[in-house]
Amino acid sequence: MMRFAAAALLLSTANATIALPSIYGSHMVLQADQPGELWGTAAAGAAVTVHIAAAKTPPGFWLNTTADAASGRFSVALPPTAPSMTPFDIAISSGADRALLSDVLFGAVYVCRQVHAGGAGAGAGAGAGAAAAAPPAAADSVAAGSRTWGSQ
Repeated sequence: MMRFAAAALLLSTANATIALPSIYGSHMVLQADQPGELWGTAAAGAAVTVHIAAAKTPPGFWLNTTADAASGRFSVALPPTAPSMTPFDIAISSGADRALLSDVLFGAVYVCRQVHAGGAGAGAGAGAGAAAAAPPAAADSVAAGSRTWGSQ
């Protein structure tokens, strides 16, 4: 029984898949003309290759890294890429494991959130008073090299 459990554990880690955080997905837009970062997890200590190519005009370029031996975390620096209306495919592979992000564009990225002023807003009246009572918008940003959100 103990040998079966050990074999099952070995099999499950040997077939570990590439996992990306939910902020990455097909049909996304990445910031153009700025360096970026792509990170995730793979099998601990495994070689990870990231291939980025315009969907209709390969060959593109390859980025290589190694997943951390203990945690399996990996990270690759994305070079600044010019804005483009041509979609890219980003293929992440490690051994037999594959993840594909398709229809990725490089362009201007803006992340905004609505800030509501307490009690102001709807029903505040017309004219200049209504404009003054409208809730302001505030921009959020992801700091370069950071993996956390922060307000400016």
